[in-house]
Amino acid sequence: MSESLRNALTTMLYHTGTPSSQFMLVIATNRPHDLDSAMLDRLDEHVEFGLPDVEARKGMVQLYYDKYIAKPLKLPPVLASGQMLVKPQQSAFSTLRSRLPGSPKAPVVSRDEMVTEEAMAIVAQRISGFSGREISKLFTSMQTHVLYSGSRSGVLNVTKSMLLEVVDQKVSEHGRTIDFQVKGYDYQFSETKKEHGFNGSEQKGNSNLVSPKGNIPPMPGLG
Repeated sequence: MSESLRNALTTMLYHTGTPSSQFMLVIATNRPHDLDSAMLDRLDEHVEFGLPDVEARKGMVQLYYDKYIAKPLKLPPVLASGQMLVKPQQSAFSTLRSRLPGSPKAPVVSRDEMVTEEAMAIVAQRISGFSGREISKLFTSMQTHVLYSGSRSGVLNVTKSMLLEVVDQKVSEHGRTIDFQVKGYDYQFSETKKEHGFNGSEQKGNSNLVSPKGNIPPMPGLG
């Protein structure tokens, strides 16, 4: 702890040593184990705001899908359970593009591949342990995925399988991050090295560049 931080802590502890009705101190942190024990002793009420449960995640995935996917990309919103479609689901933006000469037509999405409330419930189940920020970043990544896919196909479109693919990738990243925080990072280089000559072709037998022990042999006349 730096000297200035220590002085600030000492000053705060001095002014909060006895109860007072003149002010109220509210402290918020996501690292409670870093708080000084004397500071914790001065807090009358402790309230924990845990990670979103499954019901909260259901609401958040629909919120961020609408914020980052449906509205900015002009794609259809999440289809409600039991909702009947008058016509096959298409992207409004893609339909507009399909009217231009030479532009690809907007794809028709089958019912099984539509982004429905049931699909969002699956997403909410898979992202157990995600914070609100992680859920938000999940859908910004989804937006990038949709835009990149659209740049290759010529139309913007999102399907259930595309959504779950991005979700599974983010769940894997989340697991690696947690593992890194607990165990630390130990990089293992597993690529097999091959000896190559100056022309890039693989050398067989004894190499003129590297000795069997990995040492550079002496130049003629110097050894």
